[in-house]
Amino acid sequence: AVVSTQSTWGVHHSSLALTMVATTACLILGLLLSARGSPTLDQSGFSDLVIAIHNDIPKEDGPALLQSIKELMIETSDMMYFSSMTRFYIKEVTILTPNHWDLPEIIGEARKGEIFDTAAIQIAPKDRQNGDLPYTHQSGGCGEEGSPILISDEYLRKLLDEPDDMVLKYGPLGNQLTHEFTKYRYGYFEEYGYPGNPTDGEYFPSLYTHAYYDKEQGRYRMALLENTCSESGKLEGTYQRVEGEKHDAHNVLVNEEDFIIDEETGEIIAPDSAYFRPSMQQTDFSSMGSVSYTDSVSVFCDNEYFPHNPGPDNKQNLKCLDPTRGYEPMSTWDTILGHKDFEHGHNDGIYVESTEPTFNVYKEAGAKFVLCLTSPAACPNATG
Repeated sequence: AVVSTQSTWGVHHSSLALTMVATTACLILGLLLSARGSPTLDQSGFSDLVIAIHNDIPKEDGPALLQSIKELMIETSDMMYFSSMTRFYIKEVTILTPNHWDLPEIIGEARKGEIFDTAAIQIAPKDRQNGDLPYTHQSGGCGEEGSPILISDEYLRKLLDEPDDMVLKYGPLGNQLTHEFTKYRYGYFEEYGYPGNPTDGEYFPSLYTHAYYDKEQGRYRMALLENTCSESGKLEGTYQRVEGEKHDAHNVLVNEEDFIIDEETGEIIAPDSAYFRPSMQQTDFSSMGSVSYTDSVSVFCDNEYFPHNPGPDNKQNLKCLDPTRGYEPMSTWDTILGHKDFEHGHNDGIYVESTEPTFNVYKEAGAKFVLCLTSPAACPNATG
């Protein structure tokens, strides 16, 4: 009788255990590690900077893209170091290729769980919305990290095949990515405007007016000014307007005499969709946060050596306000220095023999899954 009781209890216990496991099994699907794409700044050098290539890009384009990425990052690192006055440069880069690529440069699978979606810089096929140039979307507030930087594969191929033409079209190669990377990392906004005016729904116009007293005529008049940030406040360039709609749009030159301005309100009545196009070659210094493609870009504007221009209606002046200065518009450099990268005197500038990054190429790791079998206490919401 005793043996029979123990046997019955054992069978019941095993059955109960299996039932508990079956009804409380927690299936966790996903990557074991999901590495954050934001790089680390230490001793003025960025490391763990991940550049990921989209799966839709064919392996045949791999060698050229890898070479172009390396050359672009070398130029960008040098410009970062110069424009930040030795505060930051790119020390180490991880290039992440699609998992199906098989190239000699690839060391192996990513070891830290890096994936395309969390990479700081993403290489993908060109789309009409973002175009060729590197671009990051700032959806947060001042000082908050932006969305990953997007670069088209076509842009990288052109950098390799047509370097001189690309410089003539877009300016020094490292400038544009320095501009976008620092926006992404430090959360400042554009110090320039766009075609149009507030009456057309453009709240950050490329052109604006400012009242001044004309001594010869003995009255106040309205001056036409450009929404930029430069040392003297005046860059060389042309006035243009946009004709056509969306993909059929093209630019037409406009003379300053063609502008019609309401002398009382300062409103630019005509022409509509007008904007200022700075020339590539300049004699005046421009802020890296403003017109970054000119050959005179040196550093970011600040409140000491390169005074910030708080007058124009641009995103930086609207969204970044300095509480220590009565909430006046903050310079891009002060916005950068407010980041935790520079707390307590960290990354105060350092001399380095070379700003050229080191590169490691890995392929994106395949998806990994884990099956977690546990008790009801660990999975109180499990149903079965």
